[in-house]
Amino acid sequence: MSPTKPPHQSLSQLRAASYSQIVNHIGPILRKRVAEQGSYVNDLLSTLDIGVTDLDLATGIPGHQQPPFIQPIPAKQLLQCLSKSQPWVRDPDFEPRDPEDNVWDANIWAAERLLYFLHAWLFRSNGSETPLIEYSNWLLHPGGPEAQILNRKTYKKNRGWVVWEVYYYFRQPSKDVKIDRSNSHHWDTSKPHITCVVQDDAPLIDGKISASELCAIVWLAGKRGTDARYGAHAIIPITVITLSGSQARIVQGNWNVITGKIILYKSRIMDLGDGPWVISKDGKSRDVHPDLLHLLGWFVGSPVGDTVVQTPQRR
Repeated sequence: MSPTKPPHQSLSQLRAASYSQIVNHIGPILRKRVAEQGSYVNDLLSTLDIGVTDLDLATGIPGHQQPPFIQPIPAKQLLQCLSKSQPWVRDPDFEPRDPEDNVWDANIWAAERLLYFLHAWLFRSNGSETPLIEYSNWLLHPGGPEAQILNRKTYKKNRGWVVWEVYYYFRQPSKDVKIDRSNSHHWDTSKPHITCVVQDDAPLIDGKISASELCAIVWLAGKRGTDARYGAHAIIPITVITLSGSQARIVQGNWNVITGKIILYKSRIMDLGDGPWVISKDGKSRDVHPDLLHLLGWFVGSPVGDTVVQTPQRR
């Protein structure tokens, strides 16, 4: 069910109506599913009028002629950047999962270790070169997710899920921006895109959307879509990088504030547990799992797509 859109409504009025749809219709249904500890939401998608299509990991292009909103960095270009930053110099033997360490038995904690592994490749360098993340304008927001529904981690039982990180897009490379809560004036308001990382204890299942993924998309899209600084945008693209155990996938959710609809793009599932991750200290010998490069490419990919859709009144 989409919000009513009389011809005289402005974009801000349409946005308010769409947000009301999230608050009064989608939100309660998702909260009920979360309260019931339901891990997946496919049975709700028809009721919520949410469509799903496939997403190509390498190119960022979705199916059914839907528009792309992130262009991931190609693997070849990533390897060139990594050959300069050489993050393996400081921790050459690090692997995303230690089979002898029982602490990581729960998927959510194994996902935390996997995220730490990804951070090593993104944020570390040999000490003299630029880390991979600093080739992009993405910056990790220090405040993190600011809603209780995005933190469902139950420490006592080692079960649940959490939106662990939120990345915003800035006007200049992240290495030139001071990381603090007051740097919102550096946000690139021409790019409403947000990327976040979800750690989930529920296994990733092909063809099923996790509750954690949809909750992250709905809440972050609603928050960004009602921010006056992004008031020119009619489409709010949210990219979720989901980690569960040693597996990962990309789910994008695009909220159209004119129609009130959300469309999801989902990639295939990547299994990163077995490597290989072999790169010699001099960088000349490289044997890296292709999916690791795909995944890193999404962290530093470029926001694309026409998000400033013209309404009939504005044409």
